[in-house]
Amino acid sequence: KENLQELHHCSKQLHRACEEFINRTDKLHLKQIHYKTRKIEALSEEALNKQELEAAQQLMREGKKIARQNLLIVKKFVRKEN
Repeated sequence: KENLQELHHCSKQLHRACEEFINRTDKLHLKQIHYKTRKIEALSEEALNKQELEAAQQLMREGKKIARQNLLIVKKFVRKEN
């Protein structure tokens, strides 16, 4: 349950960071990842409330995948800016 709470907290932070990034760059692929991040945030909250272990494990896997995608996009953007 602690991991799920952390995932939910991180997904909320990621959601806010993506919103800020979108406001500055308006990139379509980032908007798609932002949508997925919001979905994970909502699902993690639901799983937390229901204490569903299986749902939590799937969210962890999805969260890791999306976090890696976000990191790659941010790295590409930073390289372009420099």
